[in-house]
Amino acid sequence: MIAERLNTREAGDLMDELNAHRLRLSYGAHLVRVTHKDMQGWMPQVRPAKPLTIDPDPALAELVDAIRQGGQQAYRRLLAVLRELKTLPAGSELFKQALAELSRAQGVVLGNVGVFVAASVDPAALMHSKAALAQALVRQGLVERAVRGGGDGLPTLRGIVAQTIAGVCAEEQVLVFAERVWCLRYLAQTLRERHGVDARAGDGSVPTDEFEQLKQQFTAGEYPVLCLSPAGQEGLNLQTASCIVNLDLPWTPNGLDQRVGRAARPGAARGWVQTFIPYIRGGGVEHIVSILAPRAGESHQILDSFDGVKAAESTVAGQLAEISGQVGDSKQQAGFQATAARLKVAASVFGA
Repeated sequence: MIAERLNTREAGDLMDELNAHRLRLSYGAHLVRVTHKDMQGWMPQVRPAKPLTIDPDPALAELVDAIRQGGQQAYRRLLAVLRELKTLPAGSELFKQALAELSRAQGVVLGNVGVFVAASVDPAALMHSKAALAQALVRQGLVERAVRGGGDGLPTLRGIVAQTIAGVCAEEQVLVFAERVWCLRYLAQTLRERHGVDARAGDGSVPTDEFEQLKQQFTAGEYPVLCLSPAGQEGLNLQTASCIVNLDLPWTPNGLDQRVGRAARPGAARGWVQTFIPYIRGGGVEHIVSILAPRAGESHQILDSFDGVKAAESTVAGQLAEISGQVGDSKQQAGFQATAARLKVAASVFGA
């Protein structure tokens, strides 16, 4: 990507100091990075994230297993189409039809990944999904059982997270982040109805003026919990919060850095920001970590460590260090040795 955007020979290998020096000379201010280390005197301390591993209840385990089976079938179909495509003459009618089928198969596989993650965070979100697999699971009754499977009539993770936030928000403000809007809406509803906590959700469906009002009221301390979708994960000054809960994780290191940056800003209410990552063992967040952590490890090696930033001083490294090791152990026990090895490398880069 860097090579394509800069279109220079030197961009091909930024680990070479000579190439990096040439790029700095050529692009000047475009390659000057202001790091967290440079801002340390004005910023709160971002404490390492605390992963909270939660075992699935029987109903959720059954749902997740059904999703895995459906995902495996879709992936095998994708591989079969790829093999067929290689045998067809390029440009022929059959080749074009196979390309169209490949596109459909890819869409199904990606959609199933989304279903897997959503079910792991809050299975009730599947009732609003248009994915064929999600709709089939709803018809089979698996989703309804998982929604009530936590023992208190709630999904397991939502019930635990809501109870934890209710215990924290009496003393500090909390930001909750997720990529999936319905997961946030259900959590906010549970906090209000079960725990009497004034929790509000901000997502892309909220009009701009209302969203601005939500932000202003939160920073004024009028309510303690703000749940934000990707629409609110960049550019907002919410440094009155000192606790962050990640219901899921973004697919890129920058997305995670942006989440933390909503609270970890100059003028923060406290001298520290603490983040939590609650996740279901063997669920979709583990899959995200298996992709996100190696990407973040490469990013740290190329950018942060290149600028002299140690892992202990890197926000993303601090967020992923412990959970990378945990998920690596989980993947190894499940027999995914290559994925486990990549996660172990990432964890070592992060200083875990």
